[in-house]
Amino acid sequence: MKWGQIKTIFIICFLVLDYFLLTQYLSKANSEPQALPDEEAASFQDELDARNINYEKIPSEAEKTTFISANQYQFTKKDIASLNDQKVVNDGDIIVSTFEEPISIPEELSEEELNNFLDQNILFGDEYQFWSWNKDQNILLFFQSYNDKTIYFNKAGMLMIFLNDNNEMEYYAQTRLSDIEIGEEREVSQPLETLEVLSNNDQLFTNDEITKMKLGYQTLVPFENGQVFVPTWEISINDERTYFVNAIEARSISRDEEQFIKEIRDTVETIRQRDTGSDES
Repeated sequence: MKWGQIKTIFIICFLVLDYFLLTQYLSKANSEPQALPDEEAASFQDELDARNINYEKIPSEAEKTTFISANQYQFTKKDIASLNDQKVVNDGDIIVSTFEEPISIPEELSEEELNNFLDQNILFGDEYQFWSWNKDQNILLFFQSYNDKTIYFNKAGMLMIFLNDNNEMEYYAQTRLSDIEIGEEREVSQPLETLEVLSNNDQLFTNDEITKMKLGYQTLVPFENGQVFVPTWEISINDERTYFVNAIEARSISRDEEQFIKEIRDTVETIRQRDTGSDES
């Protein structure tokens, strides 16, 4: 048998295996999460109370929500032409833009100030929500949102603003998800059930306070030209630690902000260096 025929057989086998694994995963995801029985829920609440864990700010219950799918947006010349006082490098699915004059920001940023800035300076600015000011890397990080639900740590739907040593906005990188479509409504894990996941993973400690708990989205399945996103709980504890739990399967999802920023920064620096080199030639 020729090598080309053997290689073709291997490729077909791997494709069949990938399809089988995907259908098994989606079949599992399609099964509704089981809510805690009343007695078990009461027992877990007693445990939280005994450990002096404050959970007053969690939702009383979770309404149904949906999976969503989206494609990667390709920035156009018309988009770039609308940006004033900026030098823009358009790499198709990501733009890297430098302000002609760095823009100062106050030490304490308000949501209103950030929204005004996005509206005036960023394409589709109302689609992004502030996530964090990473002081170690001096970066403002924003994630795209849909129906007021944040799409967490997705390279195809983020805004990253780089600050200089004077805490002035110097340049930024932006990507965008488009053609967002919604699936059918699904039951999700209830708030107490979700907290129990954290407790079982030793991520919830005595005297902790749940300071925020809300639903957003995380990547479920990436495809070559699009992605599927699963409903995801974001849980903040003591305004210091943040965890994510898949709201369909009630299991923890690991995310590393430092690694996410590093990967975007590496891409941005490559684009900026390439652009500098083209200017010199």
